Formats: sequence, structure tokens, C-alpha cells
Amino acid sequence: MIHPDEAANRLTRHRLRQGERDLQQPHTAPADQVGLPERQCFNHDIGGTGYRSGGLIGKWLAKGKTWWKDSHQFHLWHTELLGDDEQLINPAEPATLAALLKHGQRSSNTVTGVIRFKELRKVSLWFDHSTHSSWGENTKLSYTLTLTSAGLIGRVRSAYTLTEGTDELVGKTFHVDTRYSRWGGKVSIKAPDRRKTTTELCVKGFCNWRLPG
Repeated sequence: MIHPDEAANRLTRHRLRQGERDLQQPHTAPADQVGLPERQCFNHDIGGTGYRSGGLIGKWLAKGKTWWKDSHQFHLWHTELLGDDEQLINPAEPATLAALLKHGQRSSNTVTGVIRFKELRKVSLWFDHSTHSSWGENTKLSYTLTLTSAGLIGRVRSAYTLTEGTDELVGKTFHVDTRYSRWGGKVSIKAPDRRKTTTELCVKGFCNWRLPG
């Protein structure tokens, strides 16, 4: 028997994938957005807001807009963006980093290892809030951590093949590569310019598509 919350989550994910298929329709991206790396900033509080620019989202922005404002809760805890390419490892969590070091082997400036979903769930709130965390407790996640000269995490590469979940994802392997910088630096995060921000994306030539709620 499926728990009501899980049923609601599955329905929302289904709607998100429908929306993603709509977004595959041709749209001429603004020239100043083509090829830009994706940028994100989040407010993780309940009811919080995320802003995204460049990367995949840049292809769907109307001319003159550089940021997409997103208040959908499924996108506020991790790096997923209307897809399934989320980074399941958060090296900023001390318990998570300790578990990765425990399960991995050090060689020069890298740590390589394998950890199961159920083991990562015990130590990582980030992972527990991810879309795929409940899709295969015994799923193996392989990872490589790259350390900087100061001994901090500069890069995380992970890969996993889902053993449970929706039909189109079971058996699919994901490779995620994330870079980290400015550890310990003072950072000021402000909401982007409202004049360059939109909550609507361009689909089939019409820039009025909003994320299904």
C-alpha cells in the first residue's frame, strides 16, 4: 500500500516530467544566455525560493530575462532542475564527509569509494530530501572526492544506477560532476534584479509556461 504522501510525490514528479517534455519543444534561446554555466541560489526555509540562471534554464528564458524564480518545494533542497541529474552528495555535511572518507580509499589528492543509499541516508539530510533517496535502499553510489591543496573538497564526482523508481528511470545510470570553491569565504547572497527575473518559461514559442504545482 502506498503512503498518501508518497502518492502525492509521485503525481508531482509525473507532472514535472510532463512539463519537461513540453520544454523539449524548440525555442530560440537569447544569445546572451547560450553556453553560460548554470548558477543557483536558494532560500531553504519552508516556503523558500530558488533562482536559476544559465545552463539548461537559460535556453527557456524570454529575451531580456536572465533569472528564473522557482518556489516549487521539490527543487529547493538539491541541484535537480526539471530532470534527474541531482548531486546526491553534500560534502558540507560533516557526518556525510566522515562516512565518505570511511568508505573510500585515499590516493594522492583523491578519495574514491562506494556507499549504498541506505548508508548515506543515515548521515545525510541532503540525501534524505533528494528525489531518488527512496528508490532502492541497496543502490550503490560510487564517488570520487578531489581535495584542494588546503585539504578542502574541490570537486565531487558521483555515479549511480537506479534499481527502483519509475519505469523510465530504472536501470538508468547518472553521472554528476560538481565543483566547489571559496570555502570559508564571506559570501553575500542577494535576490537577482527583479527586472531580469521571471517565473515563466518559453514553450512552443509562448513564454507563459509555469512549473506545475
